[in-house]
Parts: sequence; structure tokens; C-alpha cells
Amino acid sequence: MKKASVCFCFLYFFLLCPLFSRLYVVTTTTDLASIAKEVGRDLVEVESLTFGNTDLHFVPAQPNFIVKVNKADVFIEVGLELESSWTSLVLNQARNNKVMVGQIGYCVAWQGVNVLLPPQQEINRSMGDLHPQGNPHYWPDPVNGIIISRNIRDTYIRVDPKNEKKYQQYQEEFEKKVKEVLFENLKLLKPFAGTRVVGYHQEFDYLINRYKMVVVDNIEEKPGVLPGPARLKAMKDIILRNGVKLILVSPWTNIALARKVSQDSGVPLLILPIQTKSAENTETYLDMLRTTAQMLYEALSKKEK
Repeated sequence: MKKASVCFCFLYFFLLCPLFSRLYVVTTTTDLASIAKEVGRDLVEVESLTFGNTDLHFVPAQPNFIVKVNKADVFIEVGLELESSWTSLVLNQARNNKVMVGQIGYCVAWQGVNVLLPPQQEINRSMGDLHPQGNPHYWPDPVNGIIISRNIRDTYIRVDPKNEKKYQQYQEEFEKKVKEVLFENLKLLKPFAGTRVVGYHQEFDYLINRYKMVVVDNIEEKPGVLPGPARLKAMKDIILRNGVKLILVSPWTNIALARKVSQDSGVPLLILPIQTKSAENTETYLDMLRTTAQMLYEALSKKEK
């Protein structure tokens, strides 16, 4: 009788186990992974294909990417062709129909974002790494983080409708946290509204616009193309003529060239970690939002002194 009871319990657990299995979510970036975890919590297992300190334009499609995407219930990418050089290959090789573009497990993270800088002319290779659909570096703006979370929620509900109420609850709680951080950051940076800055690459536009500052220009004359001596010389005049207060560069782009422009112009350089897990105090997406705002505040406060 005891043996029969044990066998029954084992069978009962085995049959119910799939009901408690979590969605396996694969993202292209640590920012998306952090948001995806917030929206799914105990209902998901989330893994990013890249590390925080990664230039997302240049990622080799690795065999382990294909293995992970093959097992995924949900696949999330930044989109706007930021990762197109490698994700299309990974998706095709993974042969997982449910996470292919247009299927229920594929998340269009940027849907609803007010996309900046859509090119107004025909694009060709001579123009550098321009994205036909517009600037894909939208996640450093907290408002866009909320939009991303809603898109992820909707994808989870499509794939796992029985847990709709939980996904809705988790997303609403995350959205509340982001709004609190946004309010804090807006208050912190309000004194610097209208401040003019220069970036190295077109990856700070959304962040700077949100805090009512202005990106005058970027050191890269053509996105993704190394600026030559003439461009570096011209940047000094652009910076001084426009009253630029700060030069921004990310940890994964060309810090050396940005530092040269800083030295030539006398304008401070700030290495700003706008990706989750790319530097100290950026362990989560919310941490990254707080840290980038605090770093901007400290750099601009020093400049005023």
C-alpha cells in the first residue's frame, strides 16, 4: 500500500510539474533582460545573449546563442535594426517558429516609442551605420522603459494567457517604480534644462532629450565610422561656438578619441554607462536610470563651479 501511495504521489508531481514551469525568455541585451524579469518575476527565467559592456552593433552570432533561442518561449530584441547583423542569423539557425518575427513569442520592444532621427533621404553605405527606421538607442529614456515593459507584458500574455493577471500586476508595479525614478531624475536635472552637450555616437539623444537638454552634434560625423583628423579638428569649433558644457561617450565606444576632443576643446568628458550591468551601480535597469542621471548631475555641477 505504501509503495502504491509513493508511486501515486510521484505520478501526481510529474503530471503537475509542467503547470509550474516558467517561460524561458531570451533577450539581446541586459536592459531588456532586467525589464523582462521585473514584468515576469517568478513566472519567467530570463537570459541576455550579451553582457552589459557590449557594443550592440558588433556582436558575433555565437553557437550558444542559437541553442538558447531554440529553447526560448519568448525572444526580445531592441529592434530598429540595431542587432540585425546578428539576430536574423540566430533566429533562422535556431529554427524555433514561435519566436520568429511576427509570431506570438517574438516581442517588438520598440512598438509605441517616439523614434528619433528617422533618415529623410535614401540610405547607402557611404553614410555610415544609419538605421532606416530611426535611432535605436531608445531605452535610456525612462518613458521608453515603460513602453518596453508594456510590450513585454503583452508578449507574455500571448504566450502564457493563464497568468495574465500576474503579468499585468507585475508590469504595473514596475511602471510605478520607473515613474518614481523619472520624477526624481527630472527634479535632479531641472537646473540644467537647455544645457548643450556633444556625444561620441548617436546613443544619448533619447536620454538627453528627456531631461530637456540638447545634443548639439556627435563626434562621429557618420555613425559607426571612425572620425578622421579633419572631423576632430572641426569638433573643437562646433563645441566652442555652441557653448557645449559636456562631452558624452559610452564605455564601449572610442574613449580615446572622445578624450582628445575634450582636451582640445577644454570641455569635460563623461563616460556614461547607459546599459544595465555596464558599470558600477547599474546592476538593474532602475539602477542604470538613477546612476546615469546622478552622473550627469555631478558632472554638470562641477562644470558650473
